[in-house]
Amino acid sequence: MSTAPLPEPAPRPSPKPALPRHMQAPPELVHGWFAPLRSQEVAADRPTSFTYMGRELVAFRDEAGKVRVLDAACPHFGAHLGHGGAVIEGKLRCPYHKLDFDGSGRCAGAAAHYDPSRVRHLRTRSWDCREAYGMIWVWFGPNPAKADRELALDRLDWEGWTTPITNDGLELKVATPLWLAENIADLAHLRTVHCWDLEQVVEAPGEREDGSFGVTVDVRWRLGARLRDPRFHVLGNWVNSAFRLSVRAMDAGMVVAEAQLTPEQGNIRLRNIVLIHPLGNGKARLRVMVAVRRQWEGLPSKMARALTGAGFEELLDPLFLAIGVSDFQSDALVWERRVHLENPVPLAGEGAFIEFRKWSTRFWPEESGVEPRAERPRASPGKRAA
Repeated sequence: MSTAPLPEPAPRPSPKPALPRHMQAPPELVHGWFAPLRSQEVAADRPTSFTYMGRELVAFRDEAGKVRVLDAACPHFGAHLGHGGAVIEGKLRCPYHKLDFDGSGRCAGAAAHYDPSRVRHLRTRSWDCREAYGMIWVWFGPNPAKADRELALDRLDWEGWTTPITNDGLELKVATPLWLAENIADLAHLRTVHCWDLEQVVEAPGEREDGSFGVTVDVRWRLGARLRDPRFHVLGNWVNSAFRLSVRAMDAGMVVAEAQLTPEQGNIRLRNIVLIHPLGNGKARLRVMVAVRRQWEGLPSKMARALTGAGFEELLDPLFLAIGVSDFQSDALVWERRVHLENPVPLAGEGAFIEFRKWSTRFWPEESGVEPRAERPRASPGKRAA
């Protein structure tokens, strides 16, 4: 009988260190205010169906003209309230059994043979929503019916700006709307994607006193820089534009970019607001809003407003909107084929993306393992926020 010693057990591999939460793959559905509709898309006499965060919803206007948003499924037998439904005296009528739902989602009566007192227990979910800046904003958070923070755009000064205009939107495949804001921490992409000359970093990427994540840079646009044929790049030596760009991520799917042009370019001040809202199943819609600061108040501008209802600044809005949409299509092309790396390899000077990822976890829902962080209090003038 063999008395040879038993082989030593193979050493167990050391457990991998836990991956920091902020380096994990961010969720597709994050908390915040998102703008799935334009105001013009919600009429007074009919419901508007739309997809939001992987859910079918319906928007309509009540008797006072206020926009209301409800789950699309009727709680009675599951009919879609938007397809074939109607708006009757400010209430949403189901196409199946003619049950009427008010803005809170409660069944407020019936047009058919049902006893109204016996249908009032029926209720569908309502969503907190706001109409502002030409858009319909819908809250997505722990309690969809009650937002726990203000609409970030309300923090901006809108005095003297044109009414924002927006495009229909671009549908794209994107893993998370947070990639939109992560661009702020990636100064290199200003050169490689947008083909701008980065002349100076005025304020490095980081969290600001109001809780946003921002950066301020001086850049230069050059004619022909984005064309594939390098022979056209020489055009930029004669036609180019320098401007200061201040960019802030203000919510999970909202980035505000303000450009200040030089005196030689008319001192034009431009505000681009880039919005992205998840549709669900890995898809999202990207929109660009544009406003221009009014500054030409002379006789020609007053005459233009009197004759057309629009001044020179309003005439510039569509031009800058077209430029903004074209510019962000380059970002969208990258996002659609990008994957999240838990251990990326940043090059020298690219460490700001770590700070951004830590900042962005405040928008993660609880089920993602990260508590959504409350809105940071804003500092008083001259005093830094704690």
